[in-house]
Amino acid sequence: MALVIGMGITSHNLAVGQRLPRRPTSVSDRFNIEAAAFDTAGIRKYSEDLVHSVAPDNLPREKEEQLINRLFDAEKAARSGKGKLVREADVARAFNELMVGVGATPPLSVDEASIHRFREHAAANKDFPALLSAGRDGTNCNPGEAVFLIYLLMLRDGKLSVLDPYYEQSMASGKFQQDAHGGAASGGLVSMGASSSTLLSSYSSDHSQKETTLLLERLASALGF
Repeated sequence: MALVIGMGITSHNLAVGQRLPRRPTSVSDRFNIEAAAFDTAGIRKYSEDLVHSVAPDNLPREKEEQLINRLFDAEKAARSGKGKLVREADVARAFNELMVGVGATPPLSVDEASIHRFREHAAANKDFPALLSAGRDGTNCNPGEAVFLIYLLMLRDGKLSVLDPYYEQSMASGKFQQDAHGGAASGGLVSMGASSSTLLSSYSSDHSQKETTLLLERLASALGF
């Protein structure tokens, strides 16, 4: 999907057939831009926003930083060819185990085939090429992409379909407003309204910080970082 947003630039400013740069219109747009960054600061920002997208707002800051550091190291290593990629099967297992952990009833789950169909469709249509990598990596993905898939699964109760920027924008509005630390605003899961997302928030409210931290650390370990 390609959205071209006019910015009042006249035709003589662009070569024939050249597209205007795409501005982020959704969470996926924003992550796609961040996923294209190969500098250390860019990969760090990408890792921060990904962890913010799934972590409940009452997770201790130091624990969140630990997860960010782990994801940053894994993402940087994977991009350099020295780190491991994450199998689609592991993404499915991580989401399913997370839903069991937060007590989803009825059980919410996804299978490996559904994740692959979603990623293949994105590759065939050149949707978010930096973010979704089935065209390059087949049934494997970068650690950051794996966390993004978990975010989407939580947003959509385990169902992956064609990315709709307007749907995402309405469901996750305000997600990337800057917080006091300069990162993405956390706590957006509560406002999304999806049961699998609010389950994690409810779990963190009803359990100790240690239990919530262990749940997220298990998720990270299942995704290989």
